[in-house]
Amino acid sequence: MIITKEDESQIAQRGLTIIDLFRQIELFTKEIQPLKLEKPCAVGDGILQLSGSECNRLVENYEKQKQGVSILGLVPASGAASRMFKHLHHYTANTENDLTEEFILHFNSFPFINDLRDIMASKGENLDQAIAEDNWELIFDYILNTKGLNYDDQLKGMVLFHRYKDGYRTAFEEHLYEFLKYGRQSDGKSRLHFTIAPQHLETVSKFMESRLSNFQYEEIELSYSVQEKKTDTLALNKDNTPIRDAKGKLVFRPGGHGALIHNLQAIEADVVYIKNIDNITTEEQVGDTVYYKKILGGLLLELKAQINHYLTELDNGNDSILADVLKFIHEWFQP
Repeated sequence: MIITKEDESQIAQRGLTIIDLFRQIELFTKEIQPLKLEKPCAVGDGILQLSGSECNRLVENYEKQKQGVSILGLVPASGAASRMFKHLHHYTANTENDLTEEFILHFNSFPFINDLRDIMASKGENLDQAIAEDNWELIFDYILNTKGLNYDDQLKGMVLFHRYKDGYRTAFEEHLYEFLKYGRQSDGKSRLHFTIAPQHLETVSKFMESRLSNFQYEEIELSYSVQEKKTDTLALNKDNTPIRDAKGKLVFRPGGHGALIHNLQAIEADVVYIKNIDNITTEEQVGDTVYYKKILGGLLLELKAQINHYLTELDNGNDSILADVLKFIHEWFQP
């Protein structure tokens, strides 16, 4: 593998070194041994089972103990929608697969259909006529490409996800509605943080700011960050040589969600709820989600209070609690 001076400069701009690059290649190319599982998780051994009364107690505990606690929702939202519509690519009547067939059968249920109809009309095309004529190649072209909805190059969070009687919502908007139901701090403020791809940051921030008018009686604080370039990974060909673009530059791909640990570490909050951008339901069905989020929050605050108690006692020289501390650590953090 030949590394040029231009490569070295490109690598350095990402906060990486040549050694980092070769470590990545080694991880990709060496034989990776699968982990050997010792045993399955079970209730009482890796799984905590709560009774109804315990759940209700933790919900009450959450509401009481969150006084003065800083709470934040972290939403990884840099994922592209392209995989959601992958089955529409290269469609022909002779190459229809099961997913495409299902998409067509339920087409009128998609919340973006009215936007698609308007865009096609502005270009002199009639969506309903195209449906009647089974002209799905034309319809999919308008769904995927820049002349239409451009969903092949759109963020998941910006796709119209849900249909309501009075309109439609994207996943970004749904996260606002949901988080307000369990993430509001005792000072009335609700804080949401989204991780966004750099090229979409301005578009998303403007879109979200425009939606805050729907929450005029709420104090909502939105913040954003991008995934660090040093967490990107080198793309390799099948022969394990680096992929280069048309200009001869090395091609890097964004890392997975684990790369966002740097973003999480930079966040200042006592309680952080993490939830993927597309893991969101409609407002009518959010009740169970809110209930269990509060249970988790209540349990977390109980553990945090116990940790603070032990730390205070140990700082005061109370070594008699060491056995209790070790038992607590083993029970909750080293099962």
